[in-house]
Formats: sequence, structure tokens, C-alpha cells
Amino acid sequence: MIKRFKKTTSYLGLSLIGLLVTTAIISGLVALSMPNILQLRMKANEAWAISTLMKLASAFDTYRAIHNTYPPDFATLRTVDPPLIDEQFAATAEKEGYKFMIDTNDPPSRHAFKIYAGPLEKGVTGNHWYKIDESGTVYVATNEDYDAITNPLQAGWGNMGGGINQERSL
Repeated sequence: MIKRFKKTTSYLGLSLIGLLVTTAIISGLVALSMPNILQLRMKANEAWAISTLMKLASAFDTYRAIHNTYPPDFATLRTVDPPLIDEQFAATAEKEGYKFMIDTNDPPSRHAFKIYAGPLEKGVTGNHWYKIDESGTVYVATNEDYDAITNPLQAGWGNMGGGINQERSL
């Protein structure tokens, strides 16, 4: 007795249709998540800018404790032993998509300073301008219709708590 076996074929690979559907699903998921990823990056840059402002204020206070005056620029913070800021920041005054500047309309004195931080590219590296003063209070710009790069003093400044009259140190 001879048994005949049926020949079966098995396709173990992906079909072209299956591959296209998989690619379309992955592309759709990436497209949906991309704005969230960019938004998270901007929020991280803004948090980094606030943190850097607080570190700069601390460096200014340390410099003042040694020299009895605030430094006129960031590069001066490198003259202390050990240096209070890194060399790259002293040269560029930029970090994580934000540019930092000292108020040149009201130069640092023995008793006061203001340091500003603004996004290098608004809407890409950040959305808000921040400032800190000698009290250690961090403020956020509340007026969106200004050119803070050329004159940060034109901004309407509120505190980080969101209210104009409430101050909140971070």
C-alpha cells in the first residue's frame, strides 16, 4: 500500500501588502508623536535655562563675596580660582538653545544685577524669556509681542508663579 502525501507550501516571509501596511502604521505613529517630542525638548530647554540662571546668580554672589562687587560680564567669572563657569559658556553665553545676557542698560553694580535668558530660535528651542536678579527670583516674560533679542527690557515681566504681584523664588 502506497500512501500519497499532499504537497503543502508554506510562505514564511512577509508579503508586500503586509510590509506596506506595517510601514504605514509606524509612519503614522511617528507623525503623531513628533510634536510631543519637540514640545518636550522645548520644555527641557526652558527648565535648563532656569537652572542655568540660578547657577549664574550663585556664581555672581560667590564673585561678589570675593571681590565686593558683581562681575561686569560672564568671562570675568573665569578669573576666580577655581573658575565659576566653564570656558565655552564664558565665550558664547549660550547653552541648550538659550542665549544669556547681562542687562547692559543697567550695568552690574556692587549691589544689583539682572541676567536674561532667551531662546535662540523662538518656537524651536524655547518659547519664553526668563530673567533673574540679585534676590534669586526668576521671572518669565509675559508680553509675547516684543523683540527681546534686541531689548529684553521691553518685555512685560511677571514672576514664575503666573501672577504679576506674587513673587516666587525657585
